Amino acid sequence: MSTPLNEPDAAAYRAAREGAALIDRSDRAALLLAGADALDLLHRTTTADLSRLVPGQFATTVIQTETGRILDWLLLWRRMDDLLIVTGPDRGTPDLEWTDRMVIMDDVTGRFLDPENVLLELSGPGAPAILGRLGLELPGHGGGGATPRSANVLIDGVPVTLATSRLRQDPECWLHVPTAAAPSVVTRLTQAGATPIGREVSEAIRLLRGQPLVGRELTSEANPLEARLDHSIGFQKGCYPGQEVIARMITYKSVRKILSLLRLERRVTAPPAGSSYPLVGGIALGRITSTAWSFQQDAPLAMGYLRNDLAGIGSRVEISAPDGPVIGQVVDFPTVGTEWN
Repeated sequence: MSTPLNEPDAAAYRAAREGAALIDRSDRAALLLAGADALDLLHRTTTADLSRLVPGQFATTVIQTETGRILDWLLLWRRMDDLLIVTGPDRGTPDLEWTDRMVIMDDVTGRFLDPENVLLELSGPGAPAILGRLGLELPGHGGGGATPRSANVLIDGVPVTLATSRLRQDPECWLHVPTAAAPSVVTRLTQAGATPIGREVSEAIRLLRGQPLVGRELTSEANPLEARLDHSIGFQKGCYPGQEVIARMITYKSVRKILSLLRLERRVTAPPAGSSYPLVGGIALGRITSTAWSFQQDAPLAMGYLRNDLAGIGSRVEISAPDGPVIGQVVDFPTVGTEWN
């Protein structure tokens, strides 16, 4: 069996899982949508039912094509005067352009929160304590009922937009930080107990969370049902781009492939973003979109789409990797969901 990359990565993984990981998310963008019709526009043009979202609440939603193919998966916070959005990797400008195309007579303006800023993610069970050591309270997790999940705060005098999501058991904190001050903010968070991690460790955590990524699992080759994004779909809402496709797939039970997690018999280099490794026998059987080393299970993992009859837990499939076929065994897929309160 292959071995993990190195002990420092394994140590960083353990520290991040037990405390909190600090991840550079500069490939993503933070956007603001403002105007009286901003929420209604997203409600009408994306998959989630956002009609009941009130200031201080968080949701996720999918931008898709008329044929139900994924363009982006958005993290969304409704604030008092605007919507704060975190996009998928490299989707900031395309999403703003998409918004402009959707606006007809609507009172909506979209912009980058600040193009000169960078985005950091602080996630894990230790995130609230780390912010507490800096004199901050995790937005949305204070006492006294509903509190905003987004707030403007100061970290050693540096203005930071802080927002929290909760896609799984542990909270994720998104920090939008001025680029020039980012090193000092990272230093303060590290001193408070956060563990900076790189791509190898963050990919391992992502796969174990069962979280698909825009540009890998979430592309125009998949739709939200196949990608297990049911929690981002309002099944009772009216028309939106691609809604008829989603409805037909449910009515006729025509979801023929599903996002799956596999344990591999040996380590395989991840395919480049936007590409995949087909199963032996052809891509119609399935394809692998991401791989990583599971420091928790001491084994290599892969994520990708499998035809339904091949996706049962324990099923074994053969993958056409660049260095030769490799066997993967399907394991249980983590539950992902969101709460709006």
